[in-house]
Amino acid sequence: MIAQGLVGVDLKLVALVDHARDFRSLRTGGTLTLSGRSPLSDLAVDPAIGAFYHPHVAEHPNGLVSFVLTVDSRDLPMVLETEVPATSEVDGVTRDAPHEKFSVSYRDWAKGDPIAVRPGPSPSPPWTS
Repeated sequence: MIAQGLVGVDLKLVALVDHARDFRSLRTGGTLTLSGRSPLSDLAVDPAIGAFYHPHVAEHPNGLVSFVLTVDSRDLPMVLETEVPATSEVDGVTRDAPHEKFSVSYRDWAKGDPIAVRPGPSPSPPWTS
């Protein structure tokens, strides 16, 4: 499991990295950059991220999703950039487009106040009343 050390990263990012081929990592100062290509067909059936990639599989069953994930010194995500195989339609003609590009910036991840229990009695689920 490639992403095992990414303790602060959510399951969607872990799934993307775990399915990677041509995986590379580069640590520069306090930043770690992970990059690779993951089979679209593998991502489409992964429970954590399948819903996002599934619509692309029918048209690109052998497609690869390229990604670059940058994490900070605590392995918390900073930026995720992906390129997903795409299809476009122009004047009624369907053509393969190079890729759809997606970019996500994670801002202030884990920088807020700690989550604290509110004072008072603990709530009980309605089915136990």
